[in-house]
Amino acid sequence: MKTYQKILIGFALFLVLFIVAVHVYVTYYLEDQIKTTLVSEINSNSEGKYELSVSNLDLNFLSREINLDSISFNTTDRAIQQLDVDFKAISLSGIDLSMLLFRREISIRRIHVENPVIRVRRDSTESTGSNAETLIQRAAEASSAVLTNVLIPEITITQFDLKMFRQSEETPYLSFSNSQFTLFDTSLNESSLSGSVPFKNMSGEFESLEYKPKSDLYAVRVASAVFSSTDQTARADSIILVPSLSENDFFREVGYRTDRMEGSVTSISMDGFDFDAFLHRGSFISEKIFLDEPVLSLFRDKNYPRRENRPDKPLPQQLLNELDIPVLVDTVSIENASVTYAELAEDADERGYVEFTNLNAMLLNSTNIDSLLRENSNWTLEATTTVMDKGELDVTFQFPLNEESHTITGRLKAMSAAELNHALEPIASIRIESGNITSMRFEMRIGLTEAIGFVEVIYDDLQISVLDGETGNKNVRSRVISFLANQLKIKKENSAEDPRMGAVSYQREPEKSFFNYWWKSLRSGLTTSVGID
Repeated sequence: MKTYQKILIGFALFLVLFIVAVHVYVTYYLEDQIKTTLVSEINSNSEGKYELSVSNLDLNFLSREINLDSISFNTTDRAIQQLDVDFKAISLSGIDLSMLLFRREISIRRIHVENPVIRVRRDSTESTGSNAETLIQRAAEASSAVLTNVLIPEITITQFDLKMFRQSEETPYLSFSNSQFTLFDTSLNESSLSGSVPFKNMSGEFESLEYKPKSDLYAVRVASAVFSSTDQTARADSIILVPSLSENDFFREVGYRTDRMEGSVTSISMDGFDFDAFLHRGSFISEKIFLDEPVLSLFRDKNYPRRENRPDKPLPQQLLNELDIPVLVDTVSIENASVTYAELAEDADERGYVEFTNLNAMLLNSTNIDSLLRENSNWTLEATTTVMDKGELDVTFQFPLNEESHTITGRLKAMSAAELNHALEPIASIRIESGNITSMRFEMRIGLTEAIGFVEVIYDDLQISVLDGETGNKNVRSRVISFLANQLKIKKENSAEDPRMGAVSYQREPEKSFFNYWWKSLRSGLTTSVGID
């Protein structure tokens, strides 16, 4: 055997022995040392408020992997803010130590966090200097003293469960389960520590989301949701708005007149959503939002008193301009929606209601960004719907965003006037006995304090009955009033050859919603058109 061959064989044996020695050292000594140091450093920096424990740490030198099993990070009795986190496993793979030696950087190809279960109960009195966020910040600052950058192409969290509680409440106000979240091209350095977003893209899949507002009167539930910043898309399926209390308990809890709402949406999707603008600048920018089959039901019980000291309600332009974040949405598309408003009048036994079905709408140019308002301030809503499942209605709303007033124009096609009895009988104690609406058109200018405009209703053979307010039936008194109204006051027809216009004139009640303002403005024109004024 030649000398160089002996040298090579000896060198190979040395490498084998070295690797075996390193493996033995890593397995029996270094793993425990790293685990002990990690746990000790985090616990000592938590000021006794949080406690980390790791069941097992496995360092694989050859495959450049670190695996941690059964990790828990729990609140102690000394913490006001409760944060309890349990992980089934955390694995770090593809660790490049050469970058650490030559550039003070470390690259980890992938971090996989499996089955984290997080429970947070936050108290508003917790000081900002000793909470869990500060602990994470300290750990990041300590790392930056040794490393200039940490590069992680992919961080994946799977089977993620979250529950967030308000102080002493027993049920979470925000929760989701069995979800997945991925960050791409994460870079942790001095810049990311100062507040910028440390990753380029992200995606997520969430299931069984639920949110309860602080009032605890409603819950919003979402069956599933997905998003991707790479594709600039987001989608949520089976969204429902559910009152937390029954009707009677709801109004007893509130104590005054208000609308109780129930709603659902088959799906909401967004295309062209600018995640970068949202994360970096707090701006909501999207090319299109699509709502499929939204359903909304509102009910008001007028047997409860009016709310005292009601604040003024904003008009649509004011609502958009008063949002805390900049908004730019080119198109909001709504398909096959339905809206029902029901009302129980004082001492009434039956509810009156008005229903809009087959509602399709397009909302264009929604923005509150000043520079864009100067270029194009025309915010427009175009909608078609069916009234009481019979009459086809087309409506256009024009909202000049740099003005206080807006305009509403509409046209209703032929329908029987008696279809409106579902609303008129329980609410106004009036029954339409006969009458055919050939068409109706209207135009209203809705100002900050007053609405003006016109309503033209082409109809014939209008006959009404005034009902007894208590029984809802005809009696002698109501028959006399009905006769006088039909003979002396109500105009039985309005011919298209010489149409009579009804004047819209209504003073706004600023403490009521803009829906109320729109309806009562339109009603003022309707009543003058048919002679009920």
